[in-house]
Amino acid sequence: MVLVQIPIEGYTSGRISANLAVPFIGKYRVKFLNYTQTWSNNPLCLLRVNSQNLWGDYRGGQLIVSSNPDDVVVFNSMKYEFVTTLTGYIDIDVTRLDGIVPSDFSNAVFSFDLQKEE
Repeated sequence: MVLVQIPIEGYTSGRISANLAVPFIGKYRVKFLNYTQTWSNNPLCLLRVNSQNLWGDYRGGQLIVSSNPDDVVVFNSMKYEFVTTLTGYIDIDVTRLDGIVPSDFSNAVFSFDLQKEE
């Protein structure tokens, strides 16, 4: 298991996003583990977590999570575990399901397990 944690500081310049350089290049099995997040004022809503790197190979693949990880189960339009090709960085972008970026989002950490495919 290679634990990769991707922090997002929060709402900056109209977006909630992170772009993290990682030492992973090639095919990897990616498994979503968990997430934590805080809000200045937590509305209960679903969030779409997009990543071109983590599930870009899967058309429509996206992670959908609740704004409160303690109250609501995580949903995913695809499998929790899949193989994708990494290119040395991981990006994450968070919006509500309607595409609006919630400005009261403070920060989050998303955790994944990465395994090199032979």
